[in-house]
Amino acid sequence: MLGTLFVILAAVVLLGGLLRRRQVRRTVEGEEPVVTDELLRTLLDEAGRDEEESNPLDEDEIRRAEDEFWRQEWDEPEEWGRS
Repeated sequence: MLGTLFVILAAVVLLGGLLRRRQVRRTVEGEEPVVTDELLRTLLDEAGRDEEESNPLDEDEIRRAEDEFWRQEWDEPEEWGRS
């Protein structure tokens, strides 16, 4: 009984592998598209939504934060490796 189950599972795995290999070969040969129309529509829809929700960067605020960072005083590093 258990042997029959393993034979059936092996056949299913083998068949799935062959079907997947056939699909990959068709894609590589150019017979099957990598990007489908449905995937392209989804990507464009998501990209359009992100543009509406995102805010542009405030370059003046970024410049001020960077200047403040570099104006900070730093402690001298401790000597490393000496005992």
